[in-house]
Amino acid sequence: MKLHTYAGNVHALQSLIVARYNGVEIELPPFEMGKDNKTKAFLAKSPMGKVPVLETAEGCICEAGAIARYVARIRADTNMYGASFFEAGLVDQWVEFAKNELVMPVGMWVYPILGFIQSNKANTERAQEDLKRGLAVLQAHLTSSTYLVGNAVTLADIVVCCSLLNAFKLVMDASFLAPYKAVVRWFTTCVAQPEFLAVLGPTKLCGGAAAAAPAAAAAAPKAAAAPKKEAAPKAEKAPKEKKEAAPKKEKAAAPPKEEKKADAPKVEDPAKAAKDREKFLAKIIKEGGKKGVEIE
Repeated sequence: MKLHTYAGNVHALQSLIVARYNGVEIELPPFEMGKDNKTKAFLAKSPMGKVPVLETAEGCICEAGAIARYVARIRADTNMYGASFFEAGLVDQWVEFAKNELVMPVGMWVYPILGFIQSNKANTERAQEDLKRGLAVLQAHLTSSTYLVGNAVTLADIVVCCSLLNAFKLVMDASFLAPYKAVVRWFTTCVAQPEFLAVLGPTKLCGGAAAAAPAAAAAAPKAAAAPKKEAAPKAEKAPKEKKEAAPKKEKAAAPPKEEKKADAPKVEDPAKAAKDREKFLAKIIKEGGKKGVEIE
């Protein structure tokens, strides 16, 4: 089997951890998001161009949850779906809980730090409150239970753990996690298991909440580069335009043409002027002065 995804995709990591528990080998071919997922060959496997995609001998399976469930069901003797039909239902319950209550708030808090989306204070605060509600549910359950379902790791623990992975590593510091001691105990127990370590490596918890600096830093170089290109040429062109503009104004200021126009009206012969005035007066007299023309 082959799992097509980009490196570090937490939604793909869960299937790889399940595969370790079930002794299933999954190949990870090189994959470049934004390029490989747009090819015709990949779109034939995943019409929406989304990852992860599991390629099997029988065909391809899309969506992270479906892939994790498929890999978990490959073997029935490894407790991935619990020890009974009822426990299997509880496993699915927690898988759905992770999808509906944890994935979104963790993403909205972490993605600005990873540079996936722009930082928004209101969205981050809302995500933190939503995540607290989800953690409170886990805290209440894990206060009296070592694992989410039964007495051993199941698919439920793996999926919920991976859903919280980036939050534990990047943003949930000791002060934020203070009310959720049972959740911290459960998480550190899970990531210390050999199957988790084989996929995740050692997991270091957040010492202090990271800031959304990467996104701002990525935009800064572009903004700084733009003025450099404009500054040099504009400084050189400005003086040239001023030098050329000065002589044009001097030519326009030369009065010869205006003087000629001013001389034109001097063709006022006294005889013609008198005749024009007489005609004008005669016209007004005929009309009885209705036009209200003043006669000097």
